[in-house]
Amino acid sequence: MEESSEKKRGRPKLHDFKAMGIPASYLNARTERGNIELMLGSRAFCLIHSVWEAAGKPSDHWAVGYYIDDRGKGDVLHKSVLAALGRLEVDDDLIEMAQHMAVQKASTRRAVVVLRELRIGKMAKTDGLSLLLHIEKAIAAYQETHEGADKAFIVKTLREMADLYDEPE
Repeated sequence: MEESSEKKRGRPKLHDFKAMGIPASYLNARTERGNIELMLGSRAFCLIHSVWEAAGKPSDHWAVGYYIDDRGKGDVLHKSVLAALGRLEVDDDLIEMAQHMAVQKASTRRAVVVLRELRIGKMAKTDGLSLLLHIEKAIAAYQETHEGADKAFIVKTLREMADLYDEPE
């Protein structure tokens, strides 16, 4: 019991840059975890960049989305996704998942969850609530882009879809 009570919890400790002899402005991360995330993300970014260079640097390549946003700004994006990709041990798996996430245009949050589940060998639980939440998100996204999608249209479409799933295979 004594060991668990002595273990510090909460925020990770800050690096003592002066004691390490490193100017604080040299590193982007202030904490140990931040440094680890930076190193993992750098590994993933270098691999993705090498794939893009090998393809001849086309502007429509899937890898472009990792460091050039929709407005054409060249800042490194998706740092959390890059760190999660960097945790994958096999380079080919990293490239394959990076491409999959870029093509699917997965949100940062969703991409990090999927990569963590893949890495630890645990996939999302299959249940009715999870499915309903995904359907609800899909309907909301559809309604934002389609003005004529009222409640009656959605209910009719969902009933037709339920009938399709009820038919024997």
